[in-house]
Amino acid sequence: MFTTIESVKDRYLLEPASLVDVDQVTALINVCSQEVIGKNEMDPGELLADWQDPSINLDEDTLKVLDGNRLIAYADLLGNSPPYVRFWTWVRVHPEYRGLGLGWVLNHWVEQRARFYMQQAQADTQVVISSFINRRDSLTLALLRDLGAEATRYSWVMERDLDHSLPQPCWPEGVRVFNPQPQDARKVYQLQRDAFKDHWGYVETPFEEGFQHFTTAYLNEPFYNPDLWFVAEAEDEWVGMLISTAGSSYGKEYAWVGSVGVRRYWRKQGVGKALLLQAMNAVKACGSSRIGLSVDSQSLTGATHLYEGVGMYVAEEYVRMEKELRAGLDLRTRDVE
Repeated sequence: MFTTIESVKDRYLLEPASLVDVDQVTALINVCSQEVIGKNEMDPGELLADWQDPSINLDEDTLKVLDGNRLIAYADLLGNSPPYVRFWTWVRVHPEYRGLGLGWVLNHWVEQRARFYMQQAQADTQVVISSFINRRDSLTLALLRDLGAEATRYSWVMERDLDHSLPQPCWPEGVRVFNPQPQDARKVYQLQRDAFKDHWGYVETPFEEGFQHFTTAYLNEPFYNPDLWFVAEAEDEWVGMLISTAGSSYGKEYAWVGSVGVRRYWRKQGVGKALLLQAMNAVKACGSSRIGLSVDSQSLTGATHLYEGVGMYVAEEYVRMEKELRAGLDLRTRDVE
């Protein structure tokens, strides 16, 4: 049983990932997800975009474990940017190599990387490291609990079929919808920031750093299609936004809503529902047969009820496993005033 990085080095090759490894690492991630949910959860283009984000240093923040030429485990640390209070981890071990302690060692390794970066955080702030784990992955959940993490929140993947006829969106009076252009990306990001301030867990970040992450997640991802971005406008003000794709890592015909948000004072007036129906009809016209999204199961804005109202249902549940690295002032949104 491995308990330290040094003991793993005595048996296997350890090295950081490089861009040429994207297919190999994606394949490992998907072997693990196939075992739990029966489908892929990563596309090589998505991982490549993550690796090209300025916040990650591949040489320092990724680690591969190889048995000869075979990749058997992988870990990385994300969120390595101001205000350095919330970090995300990916740790995956090939099913054939479980029970050896590799998961234990790699989770300790990413924690140490997070502790290195947290030195740049404001001294009185709380710092946490988090992982999203499917509720059916009992072995990983148990491991993280043994390492001191706790379940702090749950998120749902909600989806619906697009095979049946869909209602057309009904826009509130005075509201129009349009496709923003790529040069509008900064304005779309600002709208997303404003809307998401009421979402549990939101942490304010410097605009430029946040826009870099936004670019990685939505502009550089392999399924990007500007015709599937929508903005709702009223009296020359942008009041709602939705970013979708016609395909995803779940399949070329599995559409995905990457982000949807409405300014607080325009909520519960039909803007969010109209945006969703606009996107559903658009991706269906592109050939998609199903659409999904991820949502906080206890959404402070009532998003789950909105999604149920357009025919979506809970398909998967993920547990937010969180370990506090330092106690202090919690900068995250926890309720809506």
